Amino acid sequence: MEQLSSTLPVLVEAKTVAVVPCGLGLRFFVDIESGEILNPTEQMQAKLPKRDLRRSAYVGITTPWPAAARDEDELWRAVESFDWWMGQSMVNAHNILQLLDVGLSDKAVRVFHHLARAISGRNVWFGSVAGLVEALGIPQRTVERALTELEQWRLIERKHQGRHWPLKVCLHPWYAWRGDLQLRDRVLQQWVLRTAKAGG
Repeated sequence: MEQLSSTLPVLVEAKTVAVVPCGLGLRFFVDIESGEILNPTEQMQAKLPKRDLRRSAYVGITTPWPAAARDEDELWRAVESFDWWMGQSMVNAHNILQLLDVGLSDKAVRVFHHLARAISGRNVWFGSVAGLVEALGIPQRTVERALTELEQWRLIERKHQGRHWPLKVCLHPWYAWRGDLQLRDRVLQQWVLRTAKAGG
């Protein structure tokens, strides 16, 4: 009969551990007595988002201000070095639907929702009326009427940039925003002040 090799019991030292959250879904496990962090550092660093600033766009006197960007590429070049959350979009669909209750037409709400979901950055959408007609499948006159209605309600600001540049539409930042939400507060304040001065 074959004998199994005996295993010696190993004494494991008991530690009192505190769990400390540190954001990004990570947690530190800390030994209370020694203060030692028990998590493997390699695993924690692997979860943190890495950003190689050497690959960021050069920012100099030729870089446009975000407000002066004429298309999506210019807007991204202007903000990518400063805004780490450009990939995150916030569209408040509940607030957009509530616009129906205050008298906005269903077509205007539909156009506004489409613009909100397709913003390039901050609260800016670049495109054309023809592109909206194709995307929404509604007549051009209906789209133009909806845009005029949204302007009258101070929900958008349109800027025609000439034949060689797309139509630029800024949306009310309360309803849609892409990027750092702390920047949204300042833009929202400016939007409300402009609306108040215009009597809206």
